Amino acid sequence: QLQAQVKADAETQYLALQARIRPHFLFNSLNSIASLIVSKPEQAEEMVLDLSELFRASLDKRNKLVTVTEEVEFVKTYMRIETVRLGDKLWVNWDIRPEAANARIPLLILQPLVENAVHHGVSRLRGRGGIDVTVLRDGKRLQVVVENPVPPDDAPKRESTGVALENIAQRLKLIYGDDAELTQGLAKTPNGPVYRAQIKVPYTTVDINAGQAASDNEGDD
Repeated sequence: QLQAQVKADAETQYLALQARIRPHFLFNSLNSIASLIVSKPEQAEEMVLDLSELFRASLDKRNKLVTVTEEVEFVKTYMRIETVRLGDKLWVNWDIRPEAANARIPLLILQPLVENAVHHGVSRLRGRGGIDVTVLRDGKRLQVVVENPVPPDDAPKRESTGVALENIAQRLKLIYGDDAELTQGLAKTPNGPVYRAQIKVPYTTVDINAGQAASDNEGDD
């Protein structure tokens, strides 16, 4: 009974955290759609369909660890929404290593990082800008890295609540305990400074739900 209660509590807590990310994402997406209804109604309709597909998929797998390939498809659907809004100003360079494609990660763990890169990075640039997304295996760890160019100092500021990153941190803590890591900040590259967000989690291809992983972690402490 105690084990069942721990599992139920973990699943409830995880689903509550998962649910918090949706209004934030929905708000940004609906703003993008609203801006196109009059000027580009057909594209606005396509965005609504993409948005509904995202939410359908997120509800179907809301407490699951999904494959990297599945999560990337969610992000690509989201990016179609943003590409309609920003046009050719935005692009994404994908580097998903073959050994990482079938690894399991929490649903909607990559999408908020890319969303932050769009709203706080590329959308504030005067010209075009690309986002680099890399997922690779490093021994027993899976690394997820998102980088975006740094806007100029005089670029318009965008208010940030920090909800998305805090949500990711809490979900990672709940599922993996101290075995997961989330870092963010400025970094230097050969092509100039970037803002880098990075997640490191244990590498696994096991198909389990996030609540079970969380309860297993609690049992190990």
